[in-house]
Amino acid sequence: MVTAEELLDNAYASSSVTLLSRTTEEGHIVIGEDRRITVPTELKRLAVQYDHDIETVTFDCPRYWDEHDMSMMSIYINYLRSDEEIGTFMAENVVADVTDSSIMHFDWTISRNVTEVSGKLAFLVCVKNADSNGNEVNHWNSEICKDCYVSEGLEVDGAEYSELYADVIEQWHKEILGYIGDMQDVKNNLIELRDSGEFDGATFIPSVSEDGNISWTNDKDKTNPLTVNIRGPNGVSPTIVVSNIEGGHRITITDVNGTQSFDVLDTVVTGTDELEARLNQLFSVGAEEPASGPVLWFNTDVTI
Repeated sequence: MVTAEELLDNAYASSSVTLLSRTTEEGHIVIGEDRRITVPTELKRLAVQYDHDIETVTFDCPRYWDEHDMSMMSIYINYLRSDEEIGTFMAENVVADVTDSSIMHFDWTISRNVTEVSGKLAFLVCVKNADSNGNEVNHWNSEICKDCYVSEGLEVDGAEYSELYADVIEQWHKEILGYIGDMQDVKNNLIELRDSGEFDGATFIPSVSEDGNISWTNDKDKTNPLTVNIRGPNGVSPTIVVSNIEGGHRITITDVNGTQSFDVLDTVVTGTDELEARLNQLFSVGAEEPASGPVLWFNTDVTI
């Protein structure tokens, strides 16, 4: 069975990196090549108790680890509150630095799930990658940082937030609301198309003329397809012409391949001897194969 973490990994593993220029006066939380986290003084008090989505901190982190581009993976900030409750936040706005492509930046927006309890706040950065089946392929962690805290606040009507993925669920909730708005726009467009008659079906009937032209009619006054001719090119019927020539006839045949002709000469037989000689030229009967030809040979040595 696929776990919640694996589903989260798959859902965001395909996020792309955009080159952006980061200009801000507030310091960044820096993760060094030794994986240690350095927090600027002004960010050590990360929030006041009960703050919610009002403070966003930016991380500077190595983008590559060996041959792996971690900006293409799922990045989480895992945290531990002073009451031992743990949680995780999926990093947002993952970008590569425009001046140093070996560095990436990402944001952590501090929600009420982080600030529910005042006191020390420990956290680390976790980078993971999973395959299409949810199986973990890569997993990288920074060192744990214990330099931050949430200062004490005062809330009249507080609520309990102790679910491990409360931040992620909140992010999903915002995305779903966006999808619902997009779906409503699509629905409204479809309604407009329906009301304008775009979806009214029509029956198109073809008709072919004697000349081979196919045309169409329909029962909804729609625009018909253009008339086209479906008849192939005209064929050529062969013609045969017999003409007299000296000593015979000439046969001329004209077809699709052009004109060809051949001659058929007349043969006149005036006597028995001449007829016998002519037959001997055409036929041979005996055991010995004729020396010249062409001739039709009846071999008397062959017994059937």
